Amino acid sequence: MRKRRSKLNRNNAFDYINITFMILLMLIMIFPFWTVVVTSFITAGEFYANPIILWPRHATTTAYEFIFANDRLLRSFSVSIFVTVVGTIFYLIVTSALAYGMSKPTLPGRKFFIIILTITMFFSGGLVPYYLLIRSLGLMNTIWCLILPGGVVIWDFIVMKSFFNQLPAELEESAKIDGAGGILIFFRIVIPLSMPLIATFSLFSAVRLWNSWFDAMIFIRDRDLQPLQLVLRQMIVGAGMPPEIMNMIAARASVPSEVVFEEGLKMAIVTVAIIPILLIYPWLQRYFVAGVTLGSIKE
Repeated sequence: MRKRRSKLNRNNAFDYINITFMILLMLIMIFPFWTVVVTSFITAGEFYANPIILWPRHATTTAYEFIFANDRLLRSFSVSIFVTVVGTIFYLIVTSALAYGMSKPTLPGRKFFIIILTITMFFSGGLVPYYLLIRSLGLMNTIWCLILPGGVVIWDFIVMKSFFNQLPAELEESAKIDGAGGILIFFRIVIPLSMPLIATFSLFSAVRLWNSWFDAMIFIRDRDLQPLQLVLRQMIVGAGMPPEIMNMIAARASVPSEVVFEEGLKMAIVTVAIIPILLIYPWLQRYFVAGVTLGSIKE
C-alpha cells in the first residue's frame, strides 16, 4: 500500500512539474505577441517612458485608423490576399494533379519524371538563372511572378503521391465501369477522400504565400503590386517608412489627437498581418492533426 501511494505521489509531482513547465513555455511564446499588440495601442510618450508595457494606460486606435485610411497599405493588403488565395488554389490544383498522375504505375516515363522532380528538391539553378527565367517569361513586375513559380512544391508532391498510392484501386475501377473519366474521378472521388491532406497543405501554402516578400522585392518595382509583407519589411528593417506613408504621417502631425506613433504603426501592421492566418487556422484545425501524417507512412 505504501509503495502504491509513493508511486502516485511521484506521478502527481511529475504532473505538477510538467504543467508548470508548459504554462511557463506558453507565457514565453505569448509574451512577444502580446507586446506587439499592446505597443500598437499606446502613444509615443507612454512607450518611451516604459518600453515593456503589459497593458496600455491610455489606449488609442490612431495607428489602426491610419492603416485603414492609407491607400498604399490597403493596396498591399489586397495584393497579399489575392496572392494567398489564388496562389493556394493554383498550387493545390497543379501539385495534387501532378501527384495523382505520377501515382499511376502505367504512366509512360513515370520513373524518369519522378527522378527529375526529386532532383530539383536537392539542387536549384540559383538566383541568377531564376531571375533570367522570370524575365524571359515576361513575368517581371506582374503579380503572377508571385503565384506561378509556386505551382509545384516537390516535398508536398511526394507526400501527396504516397497518399494517392494508398487509395483502393477498386474505387476508380468501379467509377470507370459507371463511365467516369480521369478528371471526374480525380475531382469527385480522389479529392473528397483526400480532404485532410488537402486542408493541411492549404494551410502550409497560405502561410508560405502570406509571409513571402523576397520574390516581390526582386521582381516587382510597381508599388501598387507590392504585398503587405514587403511594405512591412521596408518599414522595419529597410530604409524606413515609404515616402507616401511619411507624407501622410507629417500631414497629421499638426493635430495632437491624430499624431501617428511610428513604432506603434509598425506593430499595428504586424498585428494586422498576423490576424488572417489566426482566423484561418481554427477552420482547418480538425483536418490538421490527421492530415499532417497522411502519406508519410507507406505500407
